[in-house]
Amino acid sequence: MSAILTCMVTLSINLSIEKQMNRLLDVMTDDKGLIQHCDGPIPLKRNENPYPYSIDDNARALIVLARASQLLNFEDGGKHITYLNFIERNRKDNGLVYNYQDLEGNPINDEDDKILDCYGRTMWAWAKTLDSNFLPGAKSRANKNFLDGLKAVDALNTSHSEALSLIALSKYLLSGYNSNQDEIKKVKNSTQFLAEKLEQRFYENSDKNWDWFDDEVSYCAARLPHSMLLAGKVLGDEGFIGIAKKSLDFISNETMFYGDFSPIGNNGWYKRGEHKPMFDQQTIEAGSMTEVYLDYQEILKDEYYGKILYSPFKWFLGKNIKQEPLLSKEGGVYDAITKDGINYNQGAESLLSYLMAATAIIGYENRTKKN
Repeated sequence: MSAILTCMVTLSINLSIEKQMNRLLDVMTDDKGLIQHCDGPIPLKRNENPYPYSIDDNARALIVLARASQLLNFEDGGKHITYLNFIERNRKDNGLVYNYQDLEGNPINDEDDKILDCYGRTMWAWAKTLDSNFLPGAKSRANKNFLDGLKAVDALNTSHSEALSLIALSKYLLSGYNSNQDEIKKVKNSTQFLAEKLEQRFYENSDKNWDWFDDEVSYCAARLPHSMLLAGKVLGDEGFIGIAKKSLDFISNETMFYGDFSPIGNNGWYKRGEHKPMFDQQTIEAGSMTEVYLDYQEILKDEYYGKILYSPFKWFLGKNIKQEPLLSKEGGVYDAITKDGINYNQGAESLLSYLMAATAIIGYENRTKKN
């Protein structure tokens, strides 16, 4: 299919997503789900590790399509059902999820240390489905799966899994979908529980030079302040918002240089008191930082963040340490910036990092310009 996207407002930044949406739906997605890895621009399908499909990618793809259904007068030809089906196949009885599937669409019991993060992203996808223009049947399935997944909240034991799940819970409450007060209370209680866990992590680990939740700043760092910002909003808790501000100021100070974004490299990540690596710079860092900047500015209207609002997104467009755009002629997004240059593989995570950031910008400008 060919994506025809109609934006409701004139954007203040030049961005295009038609080629990227076409690649997502026509090249990277088959009847089982979204393929996670590519060799250059060519999707890789193989029944060995790294496996062909990951729930993380399918969950993020569902979020992108849910946003596009609202913002861009866009119909995906039923691909959101493909992603919904994928996620449902990977659910466990205890509320958690498997990460991978094989070429036949069967879940693979080969867990990694990020499996709890997968749960958080899946819950976020269910929540965003409720805040979309999808048909009622899809929303009903998502609501049922979300509420069933609440029983796994107590199993979360890492800052990143807690943050991703806290974003999901906050998005659920913001959707306004559910009017059952007993169920809403249960979601709010879980939101409070996770926010307090992250609050405790923050105060146990931070000092005058280190406003962070752990002794290390690692992957997808922006989701931690993002989660506290949204929890503070839905719970009306200024203390949580204060932690969001401190931690976002900290990570921004470590990644903004003369107005340009330069994410922390994944070569050992950034440990307290140690050297901060420059490479490899990952697309997920630019995408997630774009999203937290937008929500922070919309909620708090901060002068400083208003000035650098689109700097992380411009990293994709060439305002980066190598001064090279990360968008390919095929509609893909290159995987990383390394010390030797661009990693020209065009996997799902990079494509989705760009599309989540771009759709977040469109949503932000649509809401703020209407107001």
